[in-house]
Amino acid sequence: MLQSDIVPWKVMICIDIAAIIVTAILLTLAIIKKRKQAKADGTTDDTPTQANALPLVLAAILVVFTATSAYHAWAYASAIGHGAEAKSAANLTLSQLWEHNDKALTPSATVPDDMEKLKGSIVVVYKYGCSECEAVHDDMQKAIDEAYKENRTVYVTTSTSDIGKKIIKEADPSDGPIAVYVRIHQDDISGATVNYIVFAKKDIHDNIAFNKDGWRHLINLQTQNE
Repeated sequence: MLQSDIVPWKVMICIDIAAIIVTAILLTLAIIKKRKQAKADGTTDDTPTQANALPLVLAAILVVFTATSAYHAWAYASAIGHGAEAKSAANLTLSQLWEHNDKALTPSATVPDDMEKLKGSIVVVYKYGCSECEAVHDDMQKAIDEAYKENRTVYVTTSTSDIGKKIIKEADPSDGPIAVYVRIHQDDISGATVNYIVFAKKDIHDNIAFNKDGWRHLINLQTQNE
């Protein structure tokens, strides 16, 4: 069996399906042969013979490949649910899928579909597989959890979602993954409808770190009902 940590998901799933089909055919042929042999010998199918082993082995192989295929499909579906683009996810290996899935923020179950309904909210927009997002995943999740405990309105969405694309277009960030505060009132000077921060950036030691000051700024804006 090919190593799933070096073979793209789309190749692995094709191998799994092909193996399931071939094994199912071989299993069917083995059962038919076994029954014909039993009939010719005047024995029953339950009679212990060396021929009985083949169907059992093939059945076991069929179960293994079916389970493997389901496992691969589950990893891929999880990636799509976390905002991965279908084409790029299909070219990732199984280990890469699970690595990115593990470090991806879980999108909010429901996110308002337009900017008007998001007024007064903080929205975290992340990109699946983004190295900066993954580097600060734990700190970002902790900050989100603390905001939830304070009954703040915070949403998590992906860069591939419709609202995520709208927010990115509205904020027009220079670079990096962003979190925004959707203003209740436009900024008096700039006329901006959102304030955004790049929530993962390099610190003085050139390491990628969570932007605590920026996050605190968004929290303060929300507290002040700006």
